[in-house]
Amino acid sequence: MALLVVIDADPNQSRALEAALSGLRHRILIAQSAARGIEMAQSGNPDLILLNPDNPGMDGIQILATLRKDPITKEIAVALIQKHTDPKVMQRLHQLGVLDSISPALSQEELRKRILTTLTNAEKQKLQRTLKRANHISIKRRTGRTDIAILSGLKDFAFAEARTVFNSFFLKVIKDDLVVLDLRAIPNIAETEIKLVEQMITVLGGSRVHLLAGRHFGLIISETDLATQMPVFFTLEEMEQAIAQKSSPRKGA
Repeated sequence: MALLVVIDADPNQSRALEAALSGLRHRILIAQSAARGIEMAQSGNPDLILLNPDNPGMDGIQILATLRKDPITKEIAVALIQKHTDPKVMQRLHQLGVLDSISPALSQEELRKRILTTLTNAEKQKLQRTLKRANHISIKRRTGRTDIAILSGLKDFAFAEARTVFNSFFLKVIKDDLVVLDLRAIPNIAETEIKLVEQMITVLGGSRVHLLAGRHFGLIISETDLATQMPVFFTLEEMEQAIAQKSSPRKGA
């Protein structure tokens, strides 16, 4: 099942896209503002974003530039719901990695075919990038905190790398840190891979870990008891707020 995010202030176009994919197992999230769409992309790491380049407040170039700056969203495939009338704007959009342009004026059947074809191309592109990626785990450290992002599939790529990266020296270095394990960039987590997540958490310190689950939040909550052992978050924003509240001094203290 794929996850698609539609960023479009026009509710009629959004409904047309939703109707074209009705009956399929794919999940579609609709954002009528750029800010909400970017937030959905950051938390959900969708397989494809369908973007109207003429959104009010924040145009397509600004939205794409913001997505490309974020390590979680920079490789997400984006297709335009409609072409921009300015050729220079279209050129810049393609420079920012637009995969395709799809007209919402197509018949429902043709619209479905175009979206599914674009989704297939996006999945191929993602696999090619994964195979070329030198590292499948990203680690960033700051005072008192270590952020670990899993960038690829667990079983086929990241777990083998974790066995090497999470060595005794690394674990000694981070033993007093707050550890964030970020799963948002993982395309899919099969039920058989949940044990791998649990093993990584145990190695990294168990209850000291803050789990940023993103699109896998529902799976983590329904198939594990991790939420009873440690903080589990859907979005980066809610996690950062929780960490800030925990670290800020209480009034009257």
